[in-house]
Amino acid sequence: MCSVSAPSPAKEGFIYDKAYQQKLYGVLFEAMMLGMQDPGSGKAIWRTGDVVDVLTNIQAMVLASSMATTSPTKLREFCTEHAKTLQRRISRCREQFATEGAPFETMVVHGDLN
Repeated sequence: MCSVSAPSPAKEGFIYDKAYQQKLYGVLFEAMMLGMQDPGSGKAIWRTGDVVDVLTNIQAMVLASSMATTSPTKLREFCTEHAKTLQRRISRCREQFATEGAPFETMVVHGDLN
């Protein structure tokens, strides 16, 4: 499991709660691992494209009510910063997976996203 990384710099006085983030990460990751576990092998097999699509929808639902996305300009700014953060975190996880292994297997169904 990729360790919970430091939050992005606080914007306009927002205070990140590291304990809350770790708890939420743990609950979500555990639920995903259990939900995707193959009963026969006990391995969690993730269809990456489906996982990314579902998580993107969940993010959209959360961000629709966020003050950070209340105007088209704020939404663009948020998405630009979020993309940079995501790229850094993907790189960090790849490095960790290279040394420790990934905690799940991925299933290639079609296309480039899986």
